[in-house]
Amino acid sequence: MFRPQFTGAALVRRNLPPGNPLDLPEYFRIMSALNRMRAPTVAILLLTAAMLPESASASLIVLQNPVASFSQGGFNIAAAIDSAVVASNGWAINPAEGVNQFATFETASDIGFLGGTEFTFNLLQLDGANPGHTIGRFRLSVTTDPRGAFTTWTVLTPGFISATNGPTLTVQGDNSILASGTAPGSSIYTMTSSSLLTGVTGFRLEVLADPSLPANGPGRFSNGNFVLTEFTVDAIPAPEPGAWTLTAGALAWLLRAARRARPVG
Repeated sequence: MFRPQFTGAALVRRNLPPGNPLDLPEYFRIMSALNRMRAPTVAILLLTAAMLPESASASLIVLQNPVASFSQGGFNIAAAIDSAVVASNGWAINPAEGVNQFATFETASDIGFLGGTEFTFNLLQLDGANPGHTIGRFRLSVTTDPRGAFTTWTVLTPGFISATNGPTLTVQGDNSILASGTAPGSSIYTMTSSSLLTGVTGFRLEVLADPSLPANGPGRFSNGNFVLTEFTVDAIPAPEPGAWTLTAGALAWLLRAARRARPVG
């Protein structure tokens, strides 16, 4: 799939799992927004980007051996890392809604850069056969325990967070993220987080019950279920203190701000 990323003065597209054009709509939305802006606004954005240092290319982390606290029949956790974005494929938990559930994923190799690592997590909820099955509350953690023997987890502090198609994501006191507002048919949640750990061997995704969610969640469908179509993780060296980088999320934020300020009528 293609993900837009603004590095220096160039907007680049990078292929993640092959054959998945999942981020093409985002790419075309950004390009369309640029096309609608007045020339001075675009020039300011490009000049700002040109003044920034080139950021390192993100690498997709290969995940393996997923384990879940519970998987619905026909919606096994293994489907969340199979790179197949098709109908009725992903991780779901019916009839075990209303309580906390979790999934863990091993990394195929140890992950972590000296000086820190910035992770980007994408939770794709794109099951067209089951619209409205998005996650209501979640939390992400990492471990350096031996593979196959995960016991100790470090909860990650969310950095940039976003959701497509309208829901509001809010960081909670326990570093979980709660979705509220618009409940779309599909959505992609993105979260970045930095860690000083090296030798990362696994990730944990917790989906958490919450009284604000239907049937106590952890999903936003009427019975508290969800379908996680794909779970992906990227990693880059963490920016040095004081360094400026403009990620796809930051670019999208700037574009939204510019659109509000100077729309083309």
